[in-house]
Amino acid sequence: MRGDILARIIDFLPDATFVIDTAGRVIVWNRAMEELTGVPADDILGKREYEYAIPLYGERRPILIDLALRGPDEETEKRYEYVHRAGECLVAQTRGARPRGENAILWGRARPLYDGEGRLIGATESIRDVTAWRTVEQALEENRRKLAEAMDLAHLAHWELDVARGSFTFNDRFYTLYGTTAEEEGGYEMLAERYFRVFVHPDDRQVITGELEKAVASSDADFVSQLEHRIIRRDGGSQTDRRPNPHPLR
Repeated sequence: MRGDILARIIDFLPDATFVIDTAGRVIVWNRAMEELTGVPADDILGKREYEYAIPLYGERRPILIDLALRGPDEETEKRYEYVHRAGECLVAQTRGARPRGENAILWGRARPLYDGEGRLIGATESIRDVTAWRTVEQALEENRRKLAEAMDLAHLAHWELDVARGSFTFNDRFYTLYGTTAEEEGGYEMLAERYFRVFVHPDDRQVITGELEKAVASSDADFVSQLEHRIIRRDGGSQTDRRPNPHPLR
């Protein structure tokens, strides 16, 4: 009775989830798992010999759930980009998956299962298709890389304001403009109060503050203003800084 209730709960979980017993027999295959693989529960329940790996990877072999059930295995772990352990819980990601015959990046979490007396009775694995998310992430990272290269070639300094934290994030070119480095200043992030106090000419601090307040208050995602002010360099010199003042990114 208790097992039936647990199976029903798992069946309605949003993540694709399945359970095997200590013999490697599939005893739960939820609806999300059916959607991910295209394999109905009735066609796989009771199957053994790594049958559950076929709709995910196109072959019969040990996967993450088997690591949770039987312990470390170097050959199985090599098939994943990483396998992280937190106690008995395993988290992994792989690009070698082919659910429904299509290449996919899958993220999985697996752990052993015990009965009320602490005896091992099986293992469970939950899976997410993170292909779309990783594709967007990689595209953003590539755009950041290209932007950084373009700014470096154009000798442009970059800054970003985190309104909630009250801090700026600068790039190496920005620090060069101020006659210093990220290492000397303790990193790329700096509290706004410190930046104004150390690097901005006292007579221009109110001007910068006013422009930033306009940017924060603006509802226009394309808001841009041109700002010119004097800066104080670490070497004691001063010069004029001309920069576009965009709408804060965060």
